[in-house]
Amino acid sequence: MACLVVVSLVAIPAAVALASSTMTAPATAHLHARITASATDLKPGTYRLVLDKDTTKPGAGAPEGCAAAFGPALKAQGGRVTITGTIPARLACNSAAGPVEGYMTTTSGSYRLEIGDYQPPIFSLNQSFVARTIHLTR
Repeated sequence: MACLVVVSLVAIPAAVALASSTMTAPATAHLHARITASATDLKPGTYRLVLDKDTTKPGAGAPEGCAAAFGPALKAQGGRVTITGTIPARLACNSAAGPVEGYMTTTSGSYRLEIGDYQPPIFSLNQSFVARTIHLTR
């Protein structure tokens, strides 16, 4: 049985979420820019580049977030993948692993840039997963 995790991965310990895989990506980018991110030491599989914003309010029961995959889904070759895409103009929002409840416009601020086996709105923990913070500016 596949093990799945909600796209907003704030509650997952870094040791689990990051394992031994590493990610190279810009720390800042302009809204709607074209960026490239790479990951190494990946398990075999197909990977997506995802922009994620945690929108969980203090005291909320279930995690909430907004996310969108961008760039092509690519198979890891020799444990590596490099994905290029344009930062999306909007993100789909949901609670936990529920259906899309609405959308938010991508604005300036901090987001998580993630590479993993993404099947909206969740990532599979059976594959590698890497993430880092990216700050978007106008």
